[in-house]
Amino acid sequence: MDPILHPLPHLKCSIISTLNSSFFVFLTFLGLIGSSSGAASPSPSYYYNLCAPFLCGGINFTFPFSDSTAFGSSPIDCGLPKYQISCDTNSGPSLEVSTGRFYRLKTFFPDPDDRVITVTDTQLISDLRAGSCESLQNLTIRVANLSLPQGNVNLTFFRCSNESSPPPDFLDKVVVNKSCREGGEVYLMVNITRLGQSVVAAPEGCKLVGLPVSVNYTVRQLLNTSSTNTSSEQWEQLLTVLSNGFQLVWSQQEECQICVSKGGRCGYELGKVVCLCEDGCG
Repeated sequence: MDPILHPLPHLKCSIISTLNSSFFVFLTFLGLIGSSSGAASPSPSYYYNLCAPFLCGGINFTFPFSDSTAFGSSPIDCGLPKYQISCDTNSGPSLEVSTGRFYRLKTFFPDPDDRVITVTDTQLISDLRAGSCESLQNLTIRVANLSLPQGNVNLTFFRCSNESSPPPDFLDKVVVNKSCREGGEVYLMVNITRLGQSVVAAPEGCKLVGLPVSVNYTVRQLLNTSSTNTSSEQWEQLLTVLSNGFQLVWSQQEECQICVSKGGRCGYELGKVVCLCEDGCG
């Protein structure tokens, strides 16, 4: 008769010890999940304080604009996508109005009935001063619900190749012209255009460019055909006009206006505007 075999006592203890250790680890894991899911969410005042006006270059920016360095760093953002302000201690605030093209912000008026910013294309001005015409392009706005105001005025330019020969009646309407270091010539015309208006057809070998400007005395003076200014003086006057910038407006956010009227601040979460109040928005 074969003998009955029993497990060794030390092997049995080892198995029990291993099971106890695994069970302890499992309970610890469940405890961590429970503590994580039960973590306290930020108080109402946390996001209210987070979305305080953002100061840059002496301008206090509020919704829909926000600091580019903070956007996307928390569940609730303080501005809309593409409305992020890049703040430089030397050059001040700027906004990417066109893709890859930052415009300096000069003024900001967030009044519900007058939502206006004034921006300047500093890259264009710098290039023109250096004799380059590469930045002379029609404005394409990449930011949703940001647009030129009604009644906006454009300066009319033609950028012509070396091979083009503009006719005399075209040249009679030129205010000032300048050679481009890349080749060709750029002409500023006496006529201005408004949104939706058609302009004279471009001569062969020339491209039409309309640049928005703010209408003021300097613009009228620049386009005055009876001016006795020299060509270089008129060119400097043009650069001054461009430095004054132009206005852009953004669409009214009704939810935000209601929020502000209740003493709250606006934020952006999961594709919609949310109201942030110091003591909760009951």
